[in-house]
Amino acid sequence: MAARVFVFASIAWIALLAIVTGAATGSSLAALVFRFASHICHQQPDRTFHWDAAAWPICARCLGLYAAAPAGALIGLLTPSFQMPRIGNFLLLCIAAMPTLATWIAEHALGWPFSNLARFIAALPLGAAVAWIVARTLQYTLPDARRG
Repeated sequence: MAARVFVFASIAWIALLAIVTGAATGSSLAALVFRFASHICHQQPDRTFHWDAAAWPICARCLGLYAAAPAGALIGLLTPSFQMPRIGNFLLLCIAAMPTLATWIAEHALGWPFSNLARFIAALPLGAAVAWIVARTLQYTLPDARRG
């Protein structure tokens, strides 16, 4: 049950981000979401996608993480049960983080410019992998009240 709630929440979060981006500037819901998002993202305008004239509440890289989360969570929910060792989860995260890490290092250490689209695409594997692990953990390791 908790894994299904997580899938729903990941879909609801990305939908909320899209809704407030398209909402009229100055709406109280948009202000609340932008304020909350400021605690999890730097919100730099040049690193943020814009929808018409409105900026998304999060940067392109964060958007890639959150956009991939529903797919990763749903796959985690629908795949057959098997015990993934902790080292397997760690390796999956390391591999999935490589594109994001590579673009971040190239930007900050080498000064290479990347487009928002490149940041977004690089973050997709990490967002899906994290959501997959969370959904699997919620589905197969938390006690189920029906089983006692």
